[in-house]
Amino acid sequence: MKTSSRAVGVIALVGALAPLAGAQDEGWQNVSLGKSFTCSSPGGIAWQGLVDGDKESDGPPGCFATGQDAVYPKKIVIDLGAVYEVEQIVVYSSENGNTRKVEVWVSRDGVTYERMRLPYSFPDKTAQSMSAKFPPREARYVKIALLDTYGGGLGGDNMLFLREVEVMGRAVAATAQSRTRPEVKGTPPRSARVFAHYALRAGADLRLLVIGDDAAIGAEGGLAQALATELQEKCSLGNVEVTDRSERGYTAQRAAIYPVSLADESPDLIVVALGTADSLEFDPTKFRADMGELLTKLLERTTALVVVIVPPKIPHDADLARAADCAGADTADPAWQIVSLVQGTEMALVDAAAAVEESGLDVEAAYGDNLQLSAAGHKAVAEAVVDLLH
Repeated sequence: MKTSSRAVGVIALVGALAPLAGAQDEGWQNVSLGKSFTCSSPGGIAWQGLVDGDKESDGPPGCFATGQDAVYPKKIVIDLGAVYEVEQIVVYSSENGNTRKVEVWVSRDGVTYERMRLPYSFPDKTAQSMSAKFPPREARYVKIALLDTYGGGLGGDNMLFLREVEVMGRAVAATAQSRTRPEVKGTPPRSARVFAHYALRAGADLRLLVIGDDAAIGAEGGLAQALATELQEKCSLGNVEVTDRSERGYTAQRAAIYPVSLADESPDLIVVALGTADSLEFDPTKFRADMGELLTKLLERTTALVVVIVPPKIPHDADLARAADCAGADTADPAWQIVSLVQGTEMALVDAAAAVEESGLDVEAAYGDNLQLSAAGHKAVAEAVVDLLH
């Protein structure tokens, strides 16, 4: 990752001061509240309270925790959803312990980062705030680097905790803004490997449930049929029984309240392909809550392996239909929310955008219209899912 060599003047205000006092008078506000984030060492789905506004909690869901691996630094990247003028970052440590040295960085494009605070050491097992205030920078991405551990804290030596991160910023004039997509690791969770060992046996029958939106539907059976075909051909399965719950305009909110009648369907494999329809009128806080509710229901009510598809890009191609329907929309926004929810869980992630790009298909071959993949596009995503599992 590239870093700027420009010298940075940083004024560090450390301690239990009121870091946000007076900020509202000049239009500054906490622009990270409810935004999406990813972590290089993801913790459990319950410990996601990094930007929820709760600065007092040391337990789920208000507190944030990393995973238990011993790979450092552990990096958190917050996507503010747009470029803001940022002047202050406040990090709140937890009484749960372990969190030690912390750095903060900002970036406009998600590639080149500028460090805004030299490493600060939190005292162990003490709730304290670290505030870095600096001359305003235009930024969309904020990176929190957790450099090391005290050890002996809640959850083990390498599980690090933060109560909250606040980013003080204000709107800038509307300009073309780079929307970087989150990185999706191609390593399946242990549950996927177990599923492949026991379920993907030659001659075995499989029940497949697909919950999808515009990107998943198609005249030739869409993503559901493409998955069934790939599973049968690559894994030599017997019968693949398909239940396709994909619809045009299907949002995470509708899916979350859908009475998942899974007691009767008893799926072995559930594939969730949402986010394209939601990107048309995107509300990050609402989408995160709806997707979280849906995924929690699926995990609680079934023993199926859940594979979540990160939505494909919107090409914004004037030669394809529905170009006007999606003007200004970008699936990078829901992609960040999906990745941050799923990482660290026993659900598997597959990036549809990467699958389409790696297939070598051009836009006209990969897409049926600006929101819907073609049969070839569905095949590329289906192949990526089966390759991850097989």
